[in-house]
Amino acid sequence: MRAGCSGSTCNYQISYGNGSILSRNLATDKLTLTSTDVVRNFLFGCGKINFGLFGKVAGLLGLARDGLSIVGQTASKYSRYFSYCLPSSSSSTGSSLFYGINIVEIAVARTKLQIPSTVFSKADAIIDSGTVITRLPPTAYNAMRTAFRKEMASYNRGKSFEILDTCYDLHDAVRPVEDEDGGSTL
Repeated sequence: MRAGCSGSTCNYQISYGNGSILSRNLATDKLTLTSTDVVRNFLFGCGKINFGLFGKVAGLLGLARDGLSIVGQTASKYSRYFSYCLPSSSSSTGSSLFYGINIVEIAVARTKLQIPSTVFSKADAIIDSGTVITRLPPTAYNAMRTAFRKEMASYNRGKSFEILDTCYDLHDAVRPVEDEDGGSTL
């Protein structure tokens, strides 16, 4: 990531291996996860100029091992532990930048999906914070997509974009509410 400031405005640009680019302003705010889990001065990017597979996505959650990711910024509170609910691709190159995982099950809305364990026994899985797409074996992906769509049935589906086939238009679904400290809560 490249970042630079001029006066009180800070900009960033992140380029990914697949040619995707995120660019715009850095900002800080209070990140409220629950009523008791609050991260003050959370640094995040407000992407405006996005190219590649990002299209018109609303955001990206950084899971890198650096200080700017959500893992790094919450390390003092959560000791670098986090939960990531979608496994990565079935290929692994191995790197200190990746989080290696063994997939044992997938759940959507706390309901374990009926996916045979053999689906995940053929390859290691990684979480690659520099990849914009999470890939699953077809059997696992189809089960997860079906369950996710069922849970999201009350929301408007958005247009599919290239390989992104489960998109939602949430423009009217969630509005941030400013609290007494000037932070935003979703």
